[in-house]
Amino acid sequence: MIDHTKRIRLLIFVGAYLILCAVASAQDCSPWVNISRPALVSIAVKKTQKVNGAVISGYGTGFVVSPEGHVVTAYHVVAPDPNTDEMVIMATVGSLYAQPTPLEYVTGDKSKDIAVLVFKDSSRVYDFMLLGDPFRTIPGGALCSFSFAQPLGGDFLTTSGPLSNKRAEDKESGINNLWTTQMPSNPGESGAPVIDLKNGGVVAMKYGGKDPRTTQNFNFLIPLNLAKSLLDDCCNVKIPSPNVNNPTVMSEPVLLGVKVLFVLPQGDNKAPDTVVAISVTAGGILLAGTEIGAGVQFNDPGNYGPFKLETPGRSITKAVYRNSTVTLTIRNSDERIDQINDRWITQVQLEAQFSDQEIIKTRSNVITVDNNNRVVAFMTKQN
Repeated sequence: MIDHTKRIRLLIFVGAYLILCAVASAQDCSPWVNISRPALVSIAVKKTQKVNGAVISGYGTGFVVSPEGHVVTAYHVVAPDPNTDEMVIMATVGSLYAQPTPLEYVTGDKSKDIAVLVFKDSSRVYDFMLLGDPFRTIPGGALCSFSFAQPLGGDFLTTSGPLSNKRAEDKESGINNLWTTQMPSNPGESGAPVIDLKNGGVVAMKYGGKDPRTTQNFNFLIPLNLAKSLLDDCCNVKIPSPNVNNPTVMSEPVLLGVKVLFVLPQGDNKAPDTVVAISVTAGGILLAGTEIGAGVQFNDPGNYGPFKLETPGRSITKAVYRNSTVTLTIRNSDERIDQINDRWITQVQLEAQFSDQEIIKTRSNVITVDNNNRVVAFMTKQN
């Protein structure tokens, strides 16, 4: 028998444990990795001096904010210099070791330390970051950042820490309206996106910090609302204003990832020479998809998976996902062979995770696929 005092202590311990678990979950950056990486940019700058022809190198991080390839970064990374004869800006996307591609300076504001660049290659559609509402971020809230520290060889770094203060200034550089955080900052990380883990989306970017020999865990962030006028003017990217309900920016939870599970209640299994493609689409736009290649066999009966679907990193809301179509397609591993010698009976279960931590599960009816019925589709609104 537990006496009254011990019971109270036990309840306090359990309560504290549950709180710590909730805090740990809220500080988890991992759901944002797949969305952030295709839109994260490592920036390398080379400036040629007019007087002596010397080349000065600089590095930073940026993030794509539009499908046209506009990139936001810190102004001091790419600041135009009257003493410079030429400035070349190159970028790699997703990794320090990706193929470099040129960027062009569009506009900037030295007083806010914000610059906007754009990829010179206008022939493609770019993955872009989800933008959040900086006015909903509160001191003590959990933040996460993804960056490159090229001078240190740091490829796709993940850092996290709380927001300390929303009122700060760098007096030495004359930059006002900054935030402070205990999140670390290293050379090459200026301009890195900072995500609000509770409310979702990019709300700030890394600016720099104080000398760690004299100051502990005192680093600056640039709130994203300071970029509002620049982005409104150059590329029609919307950022909220104070006390304004802007439905275009993170007003609804967005898709973070999708997993698929195959449930074989009876009938023939999936043969190892059958290739399965699964896609989730809405209005002709791919929301998620994957292919399970040859060599994978499902026995009968049983549950197989989950398999992770790739997502394009765009702003896919719950409303869009709930009205999407799931398509299952099978083919033989040998593209030249038309005949599918497999008869496969299965149910398909999808688990879609959203930025508010809700997981939406969709399960199809029993599906039969074979050579006469290679493509089967159903709606995600089925539960």
